[in-house]
Amino acid sequence: MTKVVIDPGHGGSDPGACYGEWREADFAWAIADALYRMVKPSKRIQALMTRPPHAGVSLQGRVRQANDWDAHIFLSIHLNAAPLGANRTEAAGSEVWHFPGSTQGARLAEALGAGLIAEFPFGGYRGEKSAADFFVLKGTRMPAALVEVGFITNPATMALLQREDEQEAVAFGLLSGILAL
Repeated sequence: MTKVVIDPGHGGSDPGACYGEWREADFAWAIADALYRMVKPSKRIQALMTRPPHAGVSLQGRVRQANDWDAHIFLSIHLNAAPLGANRTEAAGSEVWHFPGSTQGARLAEALGAGLIAEFPFGGYRGEKSAADFFVLKGTRMPAALVEVGFITNPATMALLQREDEQEAVAFGLLSGILAL
């Protein structure tokens, strides 16, 4: 059985990126919860959520949970935000991050990206990227990926992500990526 840690980014006193009334932590939770509900009845995948709704867990705590549980996959779910500027609301697309030099992390990122774009193509796919400064990618001992589903600063993206069926489409795309490994 594949053990997957589902990490809804931010939470508690850390709302993540905010734009108007939208809080990244709320959307990350909704997508993560949809994914967890899809995985829960599975005989192939066992899932662990890093935090309950509206609660915060430190980055160290998230990594510790994954490592102590001996997870096979770590998946952190986020929304991106464009910097202040004239084109802030036009930035669009999803991207998946992995730790530099992690071949398995790169494979995971590629599979998640393919699944995500098949189910939630809005704004296009910005590709797989590597970053050494994301603590949850650096500290986990298993293949890990951080998914930026879309831009919270893009009203068209958020019009979709406010809908439960679109949150479930994102979750299904991520599940498809996990199952493709």
